Amino acid sequence: MPSQLTLAQRLRVIRMERPDVILMQQARHPLNRPEYCNGVPYVFDIDDADYVDPKLTEAVTRCVQEAAYVSAGSQVIADWCRQHNPSVQVVWTSTPIAAHHDSMPHAKRRPIISWAQSSPMGYQHEALFVRDVVLGLASRRTFELMFFGIKDRIAFEQYIQPVREAGVTVHAYEYLNYDTYLQKNAEAAVGLNPIDLDKPFHRGKSFGKVLAYLNGRTPTVASPLLEMPHFFTDGINGRLVENDCDAWISAIEQLLDHPVERQRLADAAYEHFRNHLSTEVVSCQYDAMLRRVIDQAEGKPS
Repeated sequence: MPSQLTLAQRLRVIRMERPDVILMQQARHPLNRPEYCNGVPYVFDIDDADYVDPKLTEAVTRCVQEAAYVSAGSQVIADWCRQHNPSVQVVWTSTPIAAHHDSMPHAKRRPIISWAQSSPMGYQHEALFVRDVVLGLASRRTFELMFFGIKDRIAFEQYIQPVREAGVTVHAYEYLNYDTYLQKNAEAAVGLNPIDLDKPFHRGKSFGKVLAYLNGRTPTVASPLLEMPHFFTDGINGRLVENDCDAWISAIEQLLDHPVERQRLADAAYEHFRNHLSTEVVSCQYDAMLRRVIDQAEGKPS
């Protein structure tokens, strides 16, 4: 449904289309509510921890409780939803496979480190950790650093000034369309995914920026938290490193110094991505879930 439709227009569409099942994505839209589904069973899709927002807690709870099935974006979100509905399945956030994935082998990549956080200044603890890591690494070797989603340029420049003073070339992008964002990350030698659980909302995060690394065959260094250990195996298809500054510096330096190792990890992660996080795979999971709800509504055995 286009978000600008009124309730009357939404109900008119439902009456005309006579759907067997509705897919309701999040509860942020005020018309995404059980009572507005006109009696049609729905699957509730939730991939953020919106239930921690006091303005949304009641709405999210009701949407979960009355759903025929719930699609949760992570184990943490699924565990919360199961308090209110036993029919919950984890479906990871996916992305289409990009066409440029073979464009640049690691032997030809510059030593570029990407932190592809869409709002880096909004994650204060992670941002400070990244800065400490790159400052430590800058004392050992030369490299370049990429940031995305820079909205407050003044705040970002204050944050990044010590890194520039340490001699690191910094590339800071504001808004990029998704294809360009993927292309930039496909040029990087290493992608960073530190996780700090300082805020409850952060605990609902799943792959986000990691999808850009995987699509671009860029090896990931990640904290061993949330969904990361469910996808990555340390030393096999990525690096899982505890949130210790020296440990992260060593892991990143090892990857920057060994392009063959980077290529091995990146290729393994890419294949795992194709099998578990591509849109094709996840669409099959949704297909099975939606058909299950239709069968239940028609009284067919599951």
